[in-house]
Amino acid sequence: MLLGALFVVTLFLAYSNGANDNFKGVATLFGSQTASYKTAIWLATITTFAGSVVSIFLAEALIKSFSGKGLVPDAIANATDFHLAVAIAGGLTVIIATVAGFPISTTHSLTGALVGAGKLAIGTKVNFTALGNSFVLPLLLSPIIAIALGAGIYSLFNYIYHKSNLTKNQKIIDICHYISAGVVSFARGLNDTPKIVSLILIIQAFSIHGLLHTIS
Repeated sequence: MLLGALFVVTLFLAYSNGANDNFKGVATLFGSQTASYKTAIWLATITTFAGSVVSIFLAEALIKSFSGKGLVPDAIANATDFHLAVAIAGGLTVIIATVAGFPISTTHSLTGALVGAGKLAIGTKVNFTALGNSFVLPLLLSPIIAIALGAGIYSLFNYIYHKSNLTKNQKIIDICHYISAGVVSFARGLNDTPKIVSLILIIQAFSIHGLLHTIS
């Protein structure tokens, strides 16, 4: 009974993730009127699915982290009720934020759910070192890295443009815009799919490959 509920709730989490995050990668395409809403969503869906498929081969580290292993003892991390609580809390947080129009990350939601369920299960025995190294530090560093890369790449493009006296070609700019939006959505599928799959791998009938295909 609990395993069946876990499967359904994990699908709900995947649904919430898609509802909230699918448009983010292509938002600038629609906002700049480069593409229609329908075209932008189709691009996001196709490239996100492609990233999900590729995650089959690159997913093991993320699957281990978001299953709770290392954060809480294996006996807790392998418990159905623990994963059920994490999936419900994560999914509800994401869907509430989506309906309310608030920006949110599925990664942040799952991290909070893992810590909340872990604290209730074992109190202060949660591995806060693993929490800091595997969750908090990457979440803090990623925006800083993105800021630096965004500023650097924009400056480089401006430098090349002015030094080369290039004539602005809107068609080339639009093509690059489509490609960059697709890459962002691809990366989201690559990154988010294994996190969701990790919650359901305790069901022994499923394999990593089979589940990644199901969720994606």
